Amino acid sequence: MFAGLSNGKQLQSWMILAKEKRMHQGMEILQTLEKEFYHLQSLCQRKCNHLSYEKALHAVKDLCLEEGKKRETNTLFEHRSYDSVHGQQREKLVENEHNGLFISSRFELNVISNVLKEEDTLNVNQYR
Repeated sequence: MFAGLSNGKQLQSWMILAKEKRMHQGMEILQTLEKEFYHLQSLCQRKCNHLSYEKALHAVKDLCLEEGKKRETNTLFEHRSYDSVHGQQREKLVENEHNGLFISSRFELNVISNVLKEEDTLNVNQYR
């Protein structure tokens, strides 16, 4: 490969090849790090979504507990079905959507919608 080249030219060719090899290795490392970064970013986003959904579940649970306490403490209180309580909360969240709904409210809206769908499914299956 280096036959006929002077020592200086051989050294220069070797240095160019070594530089190209390091640059190629650096690009491979950069690509690997980018892939890992995007994977970790995806995992963080999924975790954030799960935590937000869990927070929304707690908000819906608190809504039910509040309704239950009203039923226990106030005998004059008009008992509403949990279905109507969830529906009213959903309407309130949908109204707020037009005013710039917060991400947490969107998760709560999603949870309430899922609860109402599941309740409908249970009611349909119960009467079959």
